[in-house]
Parts: sequence; structure tokens; C-alpha cells
Amino acid sequence: PRLSHRNTASSSIELTPVLSPNVHRIAKKFFRNTFEVIGPDLSNKDPLEQENPTEYTSHPGIPGTMKWGKKLAVEEDKVFYKTITMDGELYKAGDVVMVEPGEDDRKGRQGNYKSQPSQSSNGNANRFWFIQICYFFEDVDDGSKQFHGRWLEHGSKTFLQETAHSRELFLTNACADAPATSIYRKCDMKFLGLAEREPEDDTSYEGNSYFCQYTWLDLDDPTFASLPQPEEVEADLMFAPDYRRCHSCVLAERMEQQRLVHHSGNCISQFGVDYHVGDFVYLRPSKLDNEQLEIAQIVGLPSPALNTVTIKVHMLCHVATRPNTEETFADEVKETTPFDRVDGKCFVSYFPQPDAEGFKEWIKEKDHFYVLDSRKFEQCTRCMEEHETQLAMYRDFLAQEGPLSMLELFSGAGGLGTGLDQSNFVKTAAAVEFDRYAAETYQINHPDTTVYCKDVIELLRGLEDGDDVKSLNGKPFPKPGDIDIIAGGPPCQAFSGANHNRIVCRATLPFVMLSYAELYLPKYFLLENVVGLLRHRLLGLLQGRSIVDGIQHGVFKLITRILLALGYQVRVKVLQAANFGAPQSRERIIFLGARQGLKLPEFPMPTHAYSAQEHRLLEHADLKLCRSTRSRDPSRPHFFAPFRAVTVNDAIGDLPAFDWKNPHQIIPIKDKDIQERKVRNIRCFEATHTPGRDLPGFLSAEYAHPPMNYFQQRIREGMHNVVEEQVTPMYSPLIVERCGFCLCRVAVILILSSTTTVPLKPGASLKGIYISTHGRLHPNQCFRTVLTHCNPGAKNSVLLHHSQKRIITAREVSRCQGFPDRYIFLKADDLKDDIRRVRRAYKQIGNAVPVPLALALGQSLSDALI
Repeated sequence: PRLSHRNTASSSIELTPVLSPNVHRIAKKFFRNTFEVIGPDLSNKDPLEQENPTEYTSHPGIPGTMKWGKKLAVEEDKVFYKTITMDGELYKAGDVVMVEPGEDDRKGRQGNYKSQPSQSSNGNANRFWFIQICYFFEDVDDGSKQFHGRWLEHGSKTFLQETAHSRELFLTNACADAPATSIYRKCDMKFLGLAEREPEDDTSYEGNSYFCQYTWLDLDDPTFASLPQPEEVEADLMFAPDYRRCHSCVLAERMEQQRLVHHSGNCISQFGVDYHVGDFVYLRPSKLDNEQLEIAQIVGLPSPALNTVTIKVHMLCHVATRPNTEETFADEVKETTPFDRVDGKCFVSYFPQPDAEGFKEWIKEKDHFYVLDSRKFEQCTRCMEEHETQLAMYRDFLAQEGPLSMLELFSGAGGLGTGLDQSNFVKTAAAVEFDRYAAETYQINHPDTTVYCKDVIELLRGLEDGDDVKSLNGKPFPKPGDIDIIAGGPPCQAFSGANHNRIVCRATLPFVMLSYAELYLPKYFLLENVVGLLRHRLLGLLQGRSIVDGIQHGVFKLITRILLALGYQVRVKVLQAANFGAPQSRERIIFLGARQGLKLPEFPMPTHAYSAQEHRLLEHADLKLCRSTRSRDPSRPHFFAPFRAVTVNDAIGDLPAFDWKNPHQIIPIKDKDIQERKVRNIRCFEATHTPGRDLPGFLSAEYAHPPMNYFQQRIREGMHNVVEEQVTPMYSPLIVERCGFCLCRVAVILILSSTTTVPLKPGASLKGIYISTHGRLHPNQCFRTVLTHCNPGAKNSVLLHHSQKRIITAREVSRCQGFPDRYIFLKADDLKDDIRRVRRAYKQIGNAVPVPLALALGQSLSDALI
């Protein structure tokens, strides 16, 4: 049998990557690999350029003649015309023209335009800018002939750069006035319909024909969205004068109107949200050192006659600083605050006790809080009714349409599928994982999912050959049309910064996943991976531990390029799992795709305050993958959230405690060691390798105490009072003694050439000459990024429990990833015969997507569906 992609460095080399025709057509130029191509080729073979293309007049300098057409209207300083004729060439609204470049107010974009990676095989793309004419006018003051137009961007000038189709233009939402004399020549332009495929790329230098099928949005998250449909444009332009119609202007005016504060008696509105007396709102924190949004109830609105907008609020406060959804009214604390602190609504309900009817359902919804205070409080009845109606719409949709049916590739043990399923809007119908142990874990925990223990490459080939592919429970593989969403995270070893032996062939696996998308054509597509994918080069050279030269950000660009060619809108972002309730600092790059014509999901807003990073794109551009924000005002982004980050102690503080027993093979036992054990008064377990010995810890035990916060409450659902798999692997006596116990200076020198010890205190570690090992967690911080090994002696390893003399257990690591406690990673009946299973559990957990992050993505999908 072939070995797993996840387990070895050789598996991807053993198999020739299999790609679908369109994926191969684009990807083949960017790999030195050979590929096997399967499936019918449905690409558009028709050339964009006709045999006898239209010859348009060029204007290399000032046109010799310029003549207006029909006059349409006169405003104070402008006279509007229907057309203009220059040197005998007629121009009208809707024409796409090339213009001489001017000075770009975005210097980063201008630098990118001139950079070498942005140079296209199409000569016009490198020399001119592209713009669609909206209307013409003459300036009354100086008599200049001008036009107003909406800019288009050539694909090579977006982050696609070298991977872009040489004839593809992208509509933007930017518009501008320009002198008619700047027009160089008209273009042949085709706006593709939703079902049309891009034409073959002839890479012609002289080509003058172009196509457009997406809008390029680059001011926030880089996004390629469907073109606005004609009926949508007409509706937006309903009140625009016929002689001055610009969709971009209407969108900009609408955004400006949303930004303004509108005050009318009993209502204040901004960014499409109406606020009334009785509404509960988020407030930006009043203290500089606070990252947590405050919560208040509006109790008074100002008079519309006042110039400044302030509101009177009744402050609420968290019952404790721990992450929770419980609030209490501050004792008669009412204050007046500027309205610009308001950052959206939340919803608060009263429950007499946490086990009251409807309580669990209420707090699972986004932006929901509760009070146990018996005092009555008045709410805005209208807003609460509207909110309840919206919640009912979600329930009705699920009842009528059901959840999206998902195929999960590279599923591992199921972190992504578990989180998406928890949203209730996704149901994992089938999962594919080649690692037998991970596939078994998935099947045990998802009995309703059909799990296939197959290599994705062999499986794709088998599907094309008509093989009868069977799952672990004997069910057949789903057919095209059965799947609404494909999701997965291809093995990250080729892209991970922690991997210094990168196998370049593994970089093809995202494109195998894209081939499944071409075969199944699902409504939605989700690909996640390590942030290293963003930096991975294509056609580079492997020098030592690094890839140099080649195409910078190559895999990132090519994934996006192929999704566009397959008919998917694309949105890309780096998400920090700690921002969504995972007790772990773990970044993941996410590609979200939606078929043209569907609503493209937004990325979820952070629920927990944690400092995330921005990631720059392209050397010369001002493009970046911005940090997630809840701010409704694009000009005032912030990084606050309703809850503080979930810490190590929040996540595992309720689990039963134990120590490893010190083998004392380095330092003999002393009286103080015996006394300390008595003082600590917790169970000790032998942790050294001994045949037939049970794993250190508790295979099953009572929780240490009831849930102390919402994280513990949710993760313990269905477990009653017993937790399982609170165990660690066994190690050599040397490792056990290093991990759990303070070593004297001489002993540490003997075992690690170190000059320090490892005290039993948060954040401590053994520091060698060059590296830090045996790191101890800090109870009031997040876990570090969980890796796939459980080696406390690895470089920069932070696996030691903050207050107990051992590494963290399998259950504690699974909580770090947000797996519910009912998730089974170990089969107790096998442990005596196969103690390696616990190490495999750590690996499966480390490979997983954090469940809270996957849940947040599932909720974003649900918002796009309704």
C-alpha cells in the first residue's frame, strides 16, 4: 500500500498528479511536473480575436478633429453630449477605450503597474490604462472636452500578475473624469455572461480584443466578484439623469450616505442600522488598554436640533472577566457618550437561571447575551421582533432547503467538517482521507458521513475510469450534482515554515483539489492552508531549505486564477483562529469561492479580541490581506471584539489534574521531593516506557469541577460528568525527568549543555546554547500553534502544562483545537497492544483546522444563503 500524504515525504512523488482539463490548461505552464489529464475538455476553444478584427483609429497625439454629437443637457458648469467623434472615430457611452497613463494617486498600485511580474504578453496592457466611457461633457469654464468613465484593471495588474489571462480585464468600482484627448484607441470588449467560459489565451502581443467577467475589489480583502447584472444596474441608476449615468458614482454616493449619521426623532441610523431607545449596542472601549467591546443599552437619544450626536446609555458589564455571554447591569451607571463609539447591535435577554427553557438555544446565536438580574428592562419591541423574524428565516430555510451537502477532501480527523457541521448549514456527506487512522477517527465521530480511505489522486483517476469506489461503510462515492460545497486543506508540508525538507511535488495538491471542483462544479468552494502558502514560489529553485527565484506568491496566485477560470468568485483572507474562540494562536489562509451569480460569503467578524497580523501582497503594490475587523466604518477599522481571547486556563482548567512520577535517574530522590509530593496532593502516574503499562493519566475520570466559562460549557455538551482520554504518551526516563521537574545546574549541563533549569512556573523552558526546548505554557495566554508531534524536546516546543509536571494530554490538545470532549481519538481496547495510537492522536489533532474557526466560516456561509 502507498503511504499517506500526511505521513511521509514520498507519497506525492510516487503518484503522477491527476488534473482536470481546465486546471491543467492553466497550471501546466507553472510546474516542471508532468501531469495526467482526465475528464472531458469543456474549455472554450474559440479565439477572442476574430479573423478580421475591427480596425479602430488610434490617436497617438492630440486628435486632428474633435466634434460633439447630440447635446443632451446643461448644468451650471457642464454641457453634456451623447457622443464625440475624433479623427472620424465615433465614441459613445459603454465603449471601452485605452488611455494614456497619468499619475496614480495610489503609489503602490503605480509601482505594481511598472513592476516586472506585472508585465503581460499583451503589449497594450503594459502601455495603457483601460476605462469604460459613462458619459461626455464639456467644461463651460475652459471649454475642455472630457468624459467620465469607470476604470477596468488588466489581470496582470491585479495580484494575479504572471498567472493572469493576457486578454482579461476586471471591472472596478473606481471612476474618474478624463480629457477626451487622453483616448488612444477603442477596444473590442466582451462582457461574459454567467454561464460563459473564458476564451483560449493566445498571448498575442498586438491583440486588441478583451473580455471581462468579474469585478476586482482591492481596498479591503482582495476579491473577485460577479459583474453586476443589468437589472441590478438599472435599478441602482433609476434616479440618475439619462445624460449622467455612472454606476460607480451611485455606489460611492450610497456608501457616503450610509457613513453619515441620520437622526430623525426616535431613531439614529448609520451604515444601514437603525438604533432606538431600548436597543443594546456595542461600544468601542473607553480605555486605551481594553480590547473588549463594551455593551450598553440606549436609554436616551438627543434632540435632532443638536449639532453633536451623543446618546445616553445604561452600561452593562460582564459578570467576570472570563469569556462568557453573561452580562449584568452596572448599578445605575448611566452616561452620555458620543455616537461614534457605537459599533453595531447586540441582543440581550433575561433568564432566571442558566437551565431555563430556551437558554441554550439563545446563547448559541451570534451577538446574543443574557442577564440573570431579576430587574425588568424595557427593550425596543420593534427591533427585537425584527431580529426574531430573521432568526425564524434561518430556521425556515433549513427546514425547506436543508443544509449544503459537502465533500471534504484531505479531511484528516475532521476539524473542518466538525466546525462546518456545527453551523447547521453544512452537512458533510462524504470525506476523503488517505491516513487509515485519521479516516477511522473521522468515521467513529461522524457515523452519518461516508468516509473514504483513499488517496485523492487515485480516487480522481478511479472516478474518471468508472471504478466502483467504496467507503469504509460500503457506500458509493457521491456523483456530480450531489455536492453543494467542496472544502479541504491539502497537506501543508510544502508550504509550512516549520518544514525544512519541503517536497515541491506536494505543491500540486491544491490543484488536484481544484480538479474535483471542475468535476463536481459545486456552488461553493473552500480551501484552507498554512500562511506559508501565501509566500510559496512556483518554478523556483530549491537551495538548501529555501525556494528562490521563480514566481513570488505563485501558488496563491494560481489557485485564484484557476478558480476564476472555473467560474468562481473568489475572496481571500488570513484568519486568526484565536479571533473566533479557539484558545490557540493559529493563522490560516482561506480561499472562499462561490459560483457566479450566487452571493459570495463575507469572512466572519472576530468574536474574540486577539492581536492578529496583516500580510502584504506583492513587492511593489499596496495590496494586503487586512486583519479581521468588526468595524462597520471602512475609514475607522478597529480590532476590538465582544470577548477577550480564550486562554489556556479557560480551555483546560476543569480537567482532572495529575503529575508524571519522577524516575529520579538523573537526580536521586530527596526528602524535599517526597514532601513536595505530599503538599501537591495530586495523582502521580508512571510515564516511562514499560511493556503492559497503562498510559499516564485518566482514560476516563470525573471533571475536576463544573464548567467555569462558556467555552467549557459548550465543549462538554453531552459528556455529563466524565471526561475521557486525559492521557499522555510514554517517554524515556530522561525526557520525563526534564519535562516535569526542576533540574540542578550540573544535571542540566549533563543532559542538555544548558546553563538554566526548567522551573515549575508559567512560561519557563530549557534554554540551550541556540534553542529553547521543554517550554511551559502560560495559563493566561493562548496556546501556541499546535504541531503534529508531541516531542517536548523539539525546537521552541511549548508542551508542558503550566502547573502540572507533565506535557499536555491528548484531551487538552484537542480542546486547544476546539474539538468537543465527546470526540474520540483513542480506541481504549487497542491501547494495550498499540500504545503508538496516542501519538497518532496528537498528530491527527495537530493537522486539524480549529473547530471554532470552521464554525465561524460555516456561519458566514449561512449568512450568504439567506
